[in-house]
Amino acid sequence: MKGLSWNCPQHTTPRFTLEEIEQGVSGLQARIEELERENRRLRA
Repeated sequence: MKGLSWNCPQHTTPRFTLEEIEQGVSGLQARIEELERENRRLRA
């Protein structure tokens, strides 16, 4: 054996569905959009 990768996708068990991830990230995306708008306003 030459090496071992713990991040090998062949042996990585998915913990969350795409829907669960999207649900969890949606609030973060909304906050990022809000901050980007504020940033543009402050730079104008």
